[in-house]
Amino acid sequence: LKGSRAQMPGSSSSLDGGKEFVKEKEEEEVQALAGPSGLRVIVQILSNCSKRCASHVLKGSPPEPCEEVEELVRAFGLPQRYLLKMYTTFHRLRQSETESIVRTASFIQVDSVSQLIPTRRRWVVRLLRCLLRLGGCLDTVTWDEFLCILLRFNSLNTVELCQALFMLIAKEVKSQNLHYLTSSQLRDFYKFYKKSDISSFNTAIVDFDKLPLARYYVSDFAELVQRFRVLLNPIFHLQQCLQAEGPSMEFWDNYDRGGTFCRTITLEFFAVRKVRVFLRGEPPFRETCDMLVPDALGAEALNQDQWLLRTQGRIKQVSVWGDQLPPEEAQLALLQAEQESVVAASKSLGAGTKGGVAPMASTTSGTGEQSGSRSRQGPGQDRGKASPGKASPLGGRGPGDAGSAALEEIQNPITLSVMAAAKDEDRVPPTDLKPPSWMKGRTVFPAPQWPGPDPPLHRLSAGPVKQISSLSREAGSQKPAHIRNTPLSFRIRPHDDDDDDDLQD
Repeated sequence: LKGSRAQMPGSSSSLDGGKEFVKEKEEEEVQALAGPSGLRVIVQILSNCSKRCASHVLKGSPPEPCEEVEELVRAFGLPQRYLLKMYTTFHRLRQSETESIVRTASFIQVDSVSQLIPTRRRWVVRLLRCLLRLGGCLDTVTWDEFLCILLRFNSLNTVELCQALFMLIAKEVKSQNLHYLTSSQLRDFYKFYKKSDISSFNTAIVDFDKLPLARYYVSDFAELVQRFRVLLNPIFHLQQCLQAEGPSMEFWDNYDRGGTFCRTITLEFFAVRKVRVFLRGEPPFRETCDMLVPDALGAEALNQDQWLLRTQGRIKQVSVWGDQLPPEEAQLALLQAEQESVVAASKSLGAGTKGGVAPMASTTSGTGEQSGSRSRQGPGQDRGKASPGKASPLGGRGPGDAGSAALEEIQNPITLSVMAAAKDEDRVPPTDLKPPSWMKGRTVFPAPQWPGPDPPLHRLSAGPVKQISSLSREAGSQKPAHIRNTPLSFRIRPHDDDDDDDLQD
């Protein structure tokens, strides 16, 4: 509170000033609502609420779709309740465009469809507009077009999404050649995502000038975006947002297309009425895997003349991706650059401070150096070693102690997350830490143990768990000495004639 900050802390005058400041603010808000502008706001809110209630009551049935859309709905096996849910969403978008009550919605504006994206709308709204243009929607979207575009787009798998993204980029950059994209066109399109604050959308790790291809056909582009998934994440997010509204994620999680091949996405794929018709059905998409297979299985540099002719000698033949680093190495390089910048900033801060602040700054710089050294070490190496003589900001404990090492790891959560994801847990013993108290009803700790051999199958399937555990204890106590003292992996006993009778029983 501004009134309390001006006074001495702990005084009665400061508390009185803070209370008076709050009361003044409340009175100003009440007066603002009581004024003419406040009354207009209240009237607008009440009119919107009444309009929503009236639209829900007076809303009519959805319009009858055309024959093409009816056939598409039958092909997807869309139940009537999901169709009514999609019409409710379509009616809500139409109602938000006008002040009058809408009974039957037959069309909506193109800009209203962006309301279906609740999060990260800025990064995918361009793709949505291009998708609507591919479906033939320039200014308005009819009910038939809304159904056709959403159902077809939401049913695409990963490879088909790659083809759809190729078509959307060609629409966005206004390419004259629709059967291939140049590296400059891709660079111009993804320049928008280089400064994204969302790590899954940030394309700073991809440099199209270091890639060997100058032209990307559909198959080449599909391989590129499948290897560098950051290029494909925006359209993935768009599909998930549209699936939640058309009709629901539950429907698409349980939807089984039944086809065993990837369809070829053409320019008329999302249109209601098509000009061209495939007499033998939708053609399959032919994948080449010219770059994904050598990248996965390893490759040797061959046909250097063709490589030099394609790249004009500007890119080394290091891998199938040229000088472009793989996404895993590029992420690590970006992380290391960020850590080095933090270390440099901490060093400059420690060099610029003097007097009583110097020990704290030196401790901070030392922490940065240790975090940088930890990032260069492997997950299995010894970390956190420091001279025990240095002072610690916690007081009385050196940086080499367990508490200080844990504090240093918490201060750098990115390094801690990378180490936890890359840690090999194949031979790690179970932890001794108990689960928190709020997981008491969801976990079993410690794990139940059954001593002795397992009981017969008919007892295991018939008796409850308590009887099974008691039977296993009795069986374990009745074992002979030469079996009971033998390790589990080396239990070998001589063959008897009674064993055949036991097996028959």
